[in-house]
Amino acid sequence: MSWVEASLPVCDWWRHHWMDATHPMIRLQQAWMASLVEATQLEAEFLSICAMANSRVASCFADPRALRNPAVLSRCYQDAAKEVVDAQGARIDRVTRLPKEFRQRLWEEIC
Repeated sequence: MSWVEASLPVCDWWRHHWMDATHPMIRLQQAWMASLVEATQLEAEFLSICAMANSRVASCFADPRALRNPAVLSRCYQDAAKEVVDAQGARIDRVTRLPKEFRQRLWEEIC
C-alpha cells in the first residue's frame, strides 16, 4: 500500500472535521445577513412611505384650488406629516427589536 492510499482515511477524517468547523461560521454569517436584509427592508419601507407622502404634498401644491385655500393646504401637509411621523415611530419600534432578534438568531445557531 502506498503512502497516498494509507493517508486517505486520515485526509477524509480531517476534511470532514474541517468542514464541520466552518458550518457554524456559515450559519452565523447567514443569521447576520438575515438581520441585515431585514434592516434594509425596514429602511426601504420607510423611504417608500416618505416618497408617497411627498408625492401627495406635491400634488396638493400643484392643485390651484388647494393653493387658494390655506385650510386645505394645511390639512394636506398635516396628513402627510402625520403619516411620516407614524412611519418613523413604527420604524424605531421595529429597529429596537432588531438587536434582540439578531442575538436570538445567533443563539439558535450556536445551540
